[in-house]
Formats: sequence, structure tokens, C-alpha cells
Amino acid sequence: MKRIKFISILALLLTMTQGAWAQTYTATFATGSGETGWTINPASGVEGTSVTVSYSGENKVKSVTVKGISAVTSAPTANNLTYTGSAQALVTAGTATYGTMVYSLDGETYSDAIPTATNAGNYTVYYKVDGGTDYTGTTAQTVNVTINKATGSLSLSTSSLSFTADDFSQDITVTRSGDGAITATSSNEAVAKVTVSGNVVTVHRAWGAQSSATITVSVAASDDFTAPADVTCSYTQAKMRTPGECTSADKGRFLGQWGYLWPKDAAAYTDEKLYAVVAYVGSCANYFDKCLCIALEDISDSKLPNATAHTTLASWASSRDVNVNATHYQTDNGGVYDYVNGGESTYKTRTSGVVKGWRLPTVCDWAYLMLGYGVINAIPSGGITHGSTVWGSFVSLRTAIDNATGGTSMKTGDYGCGTCYADNHNSTWHMASSGTWFGANENLDASWIYYYRAVFAY
Repeated sequence: MKRIKFISILALLLTMTQGAWAQTYTATFATGSGETGWTINPASGVEGTSVTVSYSGENKVKSVTVKGISAVTSAPTANNLTYTGSAQALVTAGTATYGTMVYSLDGETYSDAIPTATNAGNYTVYYKVDGGTDYTGTTAQTVNVTINKATGSLSLSTSSLSFTADDFSQDITVTRSGDGAITATSSNEAVAKVTVSGNVVTVHRAWGAQSSATITVSVAASDDFTAPADVTCSYTQAKMRTPGECTSADKGRFLGQWGYLWPKDAAAYTDEKLYAVVAYVGSCANYFDKCLCIALEDISDSKLPNATAHTTLASWASSRDVNVNATHYQTDNGGVYDYVNGGESTYKTRTSGVVKGWRLPTVCDWAYLMLGYGVINAIPSGGITHGSTVWGSFVSLRTAIDNATGGTSMKTGDYGCGTCYADNHNSTWHMASSGTWFGANENLDASWIYYYRAVFAY
């Protein structure tokens, strides 16, 4: 072995030669050193074998391990990646001289395995040479890697929606890649409105006339997918029914200002003001041709005498104009009801045909409201008569109307009707809070006062 000279500096350079190869070693001393008292063990060695340098003096380095110098031969390179849903190798392996190439994603825990990742995003791969016990190793370096987002997709369960007169809302199921937020818009919210819950888009009718709109569904980019192209769904709606087209399916629907009959939950989506609820579907000679609706509210918060009630009704109805097929209906202004010329024994026949629009309920109207809400099973065979005949429970009818109108509660006191008849007899029939339903002859002065709730006869 070649003679080695130790010099008194902080770094010791050794050159070992065996045969035709040579390897350079380095060592670092904690303190200075002299030229005598050092030993090398083993005196000769094979590449990769540790060489120990010792010194026997006081306050000097006692033992130094000399290692071979490691090097990165070729650095790892970033792979070109797109999200697939499976783990992918982030880099192509590098190579090392005198040691092992190791990798890490956190800069702390290293392994010779190529690091992998699944989700789209940016990653930093740390790499270095691990020299083990024989080589110096290298300091860590980095390479940046990106897993690109995959192209997002979007499809709808239907490409068109067609509403009949009985359709108020329908659902569209959205299928998308990833979990990007779903939004939906209507090209005409005056016709159709949309709500989104989970992956379901619900389209709500907002207008009663025949019309159309386009529903556009969008999905935002997610962690692993790009935002897909928007998808549209065509929307058409037939005209909803009006009072003149009423069927049994319309009982319990709401009469709106434009004359359309809406389902009970329509108020959340339509801009049409709702004024009354369909209570009875059918006809009653001279009283109504198709249906009878009762208002959602009383015409006044206070009790009124009959004559004042008619005036109040006219004012109340003027701000609750109902437009049915381009004809505006407000009030018949308190015409004479329930009068049979030459007799007072029955009050089912009017002296004229149906007057459509708002009015104070007649005796006949109250009876058909009771029939419509199941308080009575049938109109008495002898017709609707005046007097103290009890047709059904006032309390039951009031509760039924409260429920049907959505809790716009009727008062607890007596409710009158607009019944008037001639021959100097003036009468206000009423439903008494005691539970009976009867009429009394009176002069309709201020001492006889009742609550009133209008009906819409059509």
C-alpha cells in the first residue's frame, strides 16, 4: 500500500490503490492532529470496506470512519400524468454511484421505492443517494410532478321535459364525473324555476300559461376532474286549468290572480298571487257552473253588519282581481241571493243566472262548502231551507277551511252570509260559534254583526 502522510488540517484525504482501480475517501476530524501516533485498520482494504483511522494521543480524535464519496449519476425525471383513479408512479427512477437512490414525499421518510399518488395535484418528490455505512451519501434534491385533472363528463336523465296541466314539478337526475358542485338555471324564471338537491335538479312550473324555457345544468371542476361542458334540457308546459275547466283533481288547489289553479305548494315558486282554494267541484243551478272557491283570508279583521260587509267586499276584491282567460272578475257587488219569488221555503234558486266572481257566501254556498269539505254527506233532499236547520258542525267546517287554506285561520265567532231577500224581509244567515248554522230575520243594522269570508263562484 502507498505510504500515507497525515497533515494537521480539518480534512483528511486518503488515496487507496489496489490493482488497476483507485477510490477516493474523505474524513473529517473534530480537532487537529499530529503526524505520529496514527494507525489505519485495515492497512489495506477492498472498495466498499470501512477504513478506521485511530490516534493514541490525548484530546485528539479517537476514531474516524472514512467513507467513499457517493454521487447522483442521473436524476429522476417527472412523469407526464393524468388522473385515472389509480395510483401512478410520479417519477422515472434515477441512478446513483456508491450508494442507493432513495425517494420521499415529505422530505423525512425515504425509501428506494418509486413514490406514487392517485389524486390530481402538484407533488414534490425528494431524492438523494443513501450511502449506507460505506459511502457518504448526498444531500436531498427535488423534482416537481403534476397529476393533471381528467376531463370531466356530464349527462342528464332526460333531454326534454313536458308538463301537462296537472304537472307542477319534475326531476332531472344528473350523472357527472367527480363531485363538482351542480348548478342549474332557467332561461325564463317567469315560466320555470329550478332547485338543486344532491344530484337532482327539480324544475318547478312558475307560470300557468302555455310556454317554454331551456334548463341549463352546469358542473364545477372538482379535485380530479375539469369542469365539463354545460348540458341543456328543453322545457315546455301546457296551460294549467282555470275555474271554467275545473275537474275533481283541482279540489284543494289554489286560485291565483291570473285564474290558474295551482297545487298547494306552488306559492314557493310562482309569482302569481294566490287568493282562494277550490272547495267544491261541480255545478249548482244558478249558483256556480264549475266550482266554488273560498278565500284564504277574511275580508276584514273585524265583525261587520251585512250592508257594510258588501261594501267592504267590493273594496277587498278590487285588490284581488282574478283574471280568468282575459276576463277580470272582482265582485258582483252584493246582488240579491237565495230568493224565491213568492215564497221563502227554499233558498237554493237564484232569481238570475250565475254571477261569476267574488261574493259573500250565500246560504247555498255555505252548504256546498260543507259538502265539499265532508262536513255533510249530501244536500238535504228538500233543498236548502232557512230556519234553525242544522246542516253540519260549524266548528268542523271552520277547521277544514283552516287546514285547506294553509292555516289562515277563521275567527272563533259567528260567520255571516250575504243572503238577502225581498218583501221587506232582510236576513243574514250565519254559522254560529255554538256549532249551529241558521238564519234569523232582522233589519241588518249594526247590532247584527259577523265575520265574513268571501267565495269565488265560477
